[in-house]
Amino acid sequence: MESRPHIPVMPEEVVAALSPRPGGVYVDATAGLLGHTRLLLAAAEDCRVIAIERDPRVLAEAQRFLQDDAALAARIELIQGSYAELEMILDRAGVERIDGVIFDLGANSLQFDRGEYGFSFQQDGPLSMLFDPQSGETSAEEFVNRADERTLADVIYRYGEERASRKVARAIVEARRRRPLRTTFDLAQVVRSVVRKSQRDRQDECVRTFQALRIYCNREFEHLKQGLPAAINRLAAGGTAATLSFHSGEDRICKQIMRQAAGKLTEIHEAPVPEVEFKGEFELVWKKPQLPTPAEMSLNPRSRSAKLRAIRRVSG
Repeated sequence: MESRPHIPVMPEEVVAALSPRPGGVYVDATAGLLGHTRLLLAAAEDCRVIAIERDPRVLAEAQRFLQDDAALAARIELIQGSYAELEMILDRAGVERIDGVIFDLGANSLQFDRGEYGFSFQQDGPLSMLFDPQSGETSAEEFVNRADERTLADVIYRYGEERASRKVARAIVEARRRRPLRTTFDLAQVVRSVVRKSQRDRQDECVRTFQALRIYCNREFEHLKQGLPAAINRLAAGGTAATLSFHSGEDRICKQIMRQAAGKLTEIHEAPVPEVEFKGEFELVWKKPQLPTPAEMSLNPRSRSAKLRAIRRVSG
């Protein structure tokens, strides 16, 4: 199946926050199909982008896009890896300081559009949900067929905020007694048997459960807690780190890490973040997150839940 055209979320706001400058070095920590990377390169002459992508299949698609554009490819360094490895990636690239970084969190349109990637409840495919199938991490198939009912319910509630998490967990355990759940449609059928969509809720009944399993299996929160502080500490003076989040849990992590760096974190609630020594002085670009406009939400439904936060190094 052909993917829908890739539309980067809040493009003007991201570019305005990072304010690319000629000759600057920027990081697209979640490169995907290079939507934000292209915007940064177009905004400033001679700047370059280190583009990190965790999914080797998506990285191959990005490389294919660059085959016919040598000038663009010369300004991009594509790297397979996780932003949790940002320190090591920058060291290997010989980069001490960066002028900006964007984290566009979660999965991208290609991963959702292609059933064979194992993320979609709208197309049948293997029940994987792993960004890197060769990583050795536990797949969604392994987890739903082995975890006990309480663990399943806890994960679905914590990472998906699914109020019917106990019902979903119980239904999964009952279904796998008959036969193992092997495909995304197997799981979707089980979820829809117990979750009812309210009239006010436009989301599919499977959204929260599938989101929870993806976040859990890929350890997304843990990677964010490593990668974002490292990125902030590697900013050059005047450099900005921005995050686009689509889940309240990951947004809470971004908020707390940025407030900690800016010296404004007074208490930690539900998503504890590591205590990090931030070297230098930082300021929040906005007190509250920026949200997509109604026009963008109409054009790009994926942007509906987006929250953009940013922090800038003032000195040090």
